[in-house]
Amino acid sequence: MTSIIARLDKSNLPLLIAYGEFDIPPVQDSVRQLVDALYARDGHLPLVEAVPGHTHISIVEHIGTVDEAFGENLAGFVELLALRAKQDAAPPCHPGLPSGPITQQPASTGEN
Repeated sequence: MTSIIARLDKSNLPLLIAYGEFDIPPVQDSVRQLVDALYARDGHLPLVEAVPGHTHISIVEHIGTVDEAFGENLAGFVELLALRAKQDAAPPCHPGLPSGPITQQPASTGEN
């Protein structure tokens, strides 16, 4: 079986990696390897959550139930992405200002 880690491409998709507190050591090691590979690829850590009282399978089985061990955080992650997308799609606050990063302009010497 080929690990998903061998198939990582450069992607700007936001990730939330969840694993269960009760996952067996090989699963936890796989999560650690995935996080390490993503860090090596992207230069920053992805969001990672160890869900208390669960395994990687029971996390998914309990989404939408009274067990809110992960559902609230997942909903918050989706909400954050929606807010970012809305912000990225919004027109500039000051239409007269150029968009893009602000750069330092050289000081004027008074000579023309």
